Amino acid sequence: MKKVEVQQAYTREGPSSSFLNLKSPFRDVDARASLDDLIRKIEYYDSLRIKLEMQGGEIQDLERIVHVLRSPVLVPGRFGINEVVLEDQQSLRIALMELGNFDLHLQVRRLESFMPVYYLCRIHRDFWAEYALVVEDLYCSPGYPSVDERFVRLMIGAHETYHIRLSPFRHGAAKMLMKDSTIAEGMVDELLLKLGRFVFQAAWHEDQRPAFLAATDFGLKDFKEAVELLYICLSGELCELRSELNPPFLQFFVDVYPHQALHAFLQRLINLEGGALTEIPQKALKLYSRLSLHFSKFLKTEVSWGNRNVTIPLYKLLFGNFSRLDTVWPHLHKKDLFRKATRALETESQNLIAELLK
Repeated sequence: MKKVEVQQAYTREGPSSSFLNLKSPFRDVDARASLDDLIRKIEYYDSLRIKLEMQGGEIQDLERIVHVLRSPVLVPGRFGINEVVLEDQQSLRIALMELGNFDLHLQVRRLESFMPVYYLCRIHRDFWAEYALVVEDLYCSPGYPSVDERFVRLMIGAHETYHIRLSPFRHGAAKMLMKDSTIAEGMVDELLLKLGRFVFQAAWHEDQRPAFLAATDFGLKDFKEAVELLYICLSGELCELRSELNPPFLQFFVDVYPHQALHAFLQRLINLEGGALTEIPQKALKLYSRLSLHFSKFLKTEVSWGNRNVTIPLYKLLFGNFSRLDTVWPHLHKKDLFRKATRALETESQNLIAELLK
């Protein structure tokens, strides 16, 4: 990585100057402003890549892409100006570190076309929690691979780990908070971090992926709410959660992430007595077993599939089309047996939520 030399770190006003007259080598940096040119460079690369993928091209188009990947871009840091090249990941990492923001992370993936794609985000590491949180997306390349919108896998310290993505809620949270007064960016971060720590760390887990994909692509709204609520009751710290409840916290599950069951549960939690609070996990465990049986029954539902109308259970369609369930749904929703199975699962989910909220 090259550096453009800047002014000398230390200067003295005269032979009698004291330590207080020394200028610090550190300088305040606006991280977003420093990243503007880098993000514009990635955007330009992505526009060339997408055009080539969608419309095809000639050797000159590939040469233009290679030129963009290899041409330098300047990123101002705390010690000077870093010269960064997109194909050199080491220079990218060092430039981000020198911004003085250890929460900045750039992930580079390779598509099947062997073209790189980029995801630049701001994360929060909580060493007491299972997952770190992505609190803001600064840039995400179109076509960046993602199967589960709740999680992203990032390479941190030579280990690739799941991170919970709260960044899609950032704009909605800011808009909600602005209803009452002007807000500072730190207020949005504070709300997202509390929601992440006390709700989503418990409500979301990677082992839920088959259930969540089915719920999202098959329109199983009540089933999804039931799963999240049960996980909170089983894995969450309900006493700590109750102590953090306030109007913005509750309103989030109305305006930003509509969740009728969870909103009702949190309202009930405010005035719940200690004895009733300790009974919730035991009750949730029994209901979780019951919902698991009904979901298993749903997955065993057999439907006719393909041009030959071969009878096949839903779980084979689910696991065989994990990354493209949205293409399966238009064909499935016409099947009577499938519609009957989804209604049964949704009804059971509604009953389960009602029992948990008693």
